[in-house]
Amino acid sequence: MSTCNTSESEAPMHVSLRERVRALARAIRDESRQLAAEGRALVLCPPGCPGARPGVEHAHTWWDMWRLREVAEYECHLRRAREGEEAQARVDVPAHLARMGVGVRHVQGLGNLDEARDTLRAVRAWLAQPRPTLPPDEHHPEARPGPMPHPWLLLMGPPDTGKTQAAVAALAAFVRAYPWGRASGGGRQALPALFLAAAEFASMDVFSQAGRERLEDVRRAQLLVLDDVGTERLGDVGLGLLHDVLDARYRDRRRTVLTTHLGRKDFLARFDGWKPFRCGVPLPGGLECDVEVEMGWRHCSKHRGPDMDAERTPPGRLERRLRESAFVLQVGGKTPSLSRAGEELWAKKGGRR
Repeated sequence: MSTCNTSESEAPMHVSLRERVRALARAIRDESRQLAAEGRALVLCPPGCPGARPGVEHAHTWWDMWRLREVAEYECHLRRAREGEEAQARVDVPAHLARMGVGVRHVQGLGNLDEARDTLRAVRAWLAQPRPTLPPDEHHPEARPGPMPHPWLLLMGPPDTGKTQAAVAALAAFVRAYPWGRASGGGRQALPALFLAAAEFASMDVFSQAGRERLEDVRRAQLLVLDDVGTERLGDVGLGLLHDVLDARYRDRRRTVLTTHLGRKDFLARFDGWKPFRCGVPLPGGLECDVEVEMGWRHCSKHRGPDMDAERTPPGRLERRLRESAFVLQVGGKTPSLSRAGEELWAKKGGRR
């Protein structure tokens, strides 16, 4: 849109400022009428727009801005969408992962991942689970994916099986999909995801302001990776903080990835209070059955009664939550397997991967 072509040097000296403003207004009006006569006053949404809606007009002139004031902001929405896509394409994944606490070795390892590993297969299955779609509301003008039905992922296996690298791959997928630059709200801005070694709970000072803020960030992070759970030596305070974080994240159904080198029995024995015990059924001659009972049962398989429900022991708190809301991968054994809420998804014959 051009302005009046009459320069100040061509205008007579006796023309007042009011006349100049009127002349400029007439020139803009004439130009708008000419554009309207030629059919160029309004620009329809081009086919390549990310949020194109057929028939929605874009404002091209000031008169159109007033006439289409109710839909003129749609152009602003398109521009923001384009800027958001461009910013999303420029996301610096290694820099964000470093801010979240991931080490350099694991960041560099994202370039040469072994896609055939069972840990990466489990991460892909966990990320691909169907999620409900939430309708728009006053805070979110567009529909968005809802929470995961099973927001926890537990990777169990011996060292050097790719558990930590798979957890970092899940964190990198979150970084690529997160809308950076569009977060709203004031106050202290926390990171949306964190990579944390479980041993940090042993040295976390919750009596200081920094320690309380760190603990709150761990509780409320949209994605939390707890690495090497079980290798640390946690006292009563550290173990209580760990359970407090897991309880808060379970209630809010926040995504959590746990890695541990412990087996299922050792993991639940350490964090859920389960302990192995003998069957103890009396035998002839004053003896007792000394067969070790499997987890989840009151007696060994030889001395179980007909009522299977009565023979089962109630699960502990952590085991119950893993059954309800977690993908559990066990690798390193003869048959690596992935289960979801207690249901086995796949099991593969083979040794340690």
